[in-house]
Amino acid sequence: MQKVNIKTNEEISNRDKIPYEEIKTKNNSKISITNFFLNGITFISFTGLLILSWLSLIWLYEYHFVFTFYRYEKLHDLPQEYFPIQINSFLFYVIIIFICLSITFTYLLFIKEIIQLHSFDILNDNNKNYIIPITLNLFLFYIGELTHNKSDIFHIYYFIGFVASLISLFYFIKLYYEADLNENEIIDFKIYFNNVSVYEFFYGSLIALDLYYLFYVTCQIIFYFYGSYDIKIYLGIIVNFCMGIVGTYICYKLKNMVIAFLFEIIFNGIIIFHYYNFSDKDRKNINLNFGEVLSSGIFIVGFLIELIYIFIYKRNKI
Repeated sequence: MQKVNIKTNEEISNRDKIPYEEIKTKNNSKISITNFFLNGITFISFTGLLILSWLSLIWLYEYHFVFTFYRYEKLHDLPQEYFPIQINSFLFYVIIIFICLSITFTYLLFIKEIIQLHSFDILNDNNKNYIIPITLNLFLFYIGELTHNKSDIFHIYYFIGFVASLISLFYFIKLYYEADLNENEIIDFKIYFNNVSVYEFFYGSLIALDLYYLFYVTCQIIFYFYGSYDIKIYLGIIVNFCMGIVGTYICYKLKNMVIAFLFEIIFNGIIIFHYYNFSDKDRKNINLNFGEVLSSGIFIVGFLIELIYIFIYKRNKI
């Protein structure tokens, strides 16, 4: 009679359990290697962004550029150059310094989290999607350094900057919106403080800068192909209005006070640029009207109302 090999359920279970545990261990090992790699990229990109953002102030002074924004100065012996949605030189410094401080403060919290808790999770995204917009903004800040060697191919940076700012905006807004911070009651002060730093200031300031830049570089691209003053002037009114509408909508959806605050500065800077840099004679020479000034004034009021509304909204949520 043939011997029958009888195995108990426990033996079968133990046999099947071994490969499953091996697979699980291998998967966990792959995940940890991936996380280690992504955390390394995060640290390098964030550190680079911190350094280049502060260096951009030097480049702004020496080369007059941040991203491909140009910092105009009033030259009394030369006719003033007009460009759509251009802001006053001093307020441009204010905006960049504010953004540098926002980056620095969040970076310090980031380093503190790594040292104390051995965690990279302060930016609150398990997929590490924030690496993409951080790296793109790092590159956009570096463009300012390249301008001292400006050549005939410099216009290529307009197109690169347009795509980079568009992708950066998509990821920052997606990360911010998916966090759903405005609908959740945050009781823990540390979590609340970290979220305010990351989302309100860090994400908010870079969203505002990228959005402003997206419209600014669009004007640079259009003017590269069609470089007449008449187009510039009417383009200024159209782009100013579109930027205000889009900025107001994004600010309302995200309930972010920093975005509203920075756009208050931007639209005030546009008005100051017009009044400080152009005399009546200059305006007549280039047929510059007050359409952009009027549009800016409307959005100054709009963003101020939005700023107050968001403040009241967030105070009631606490």
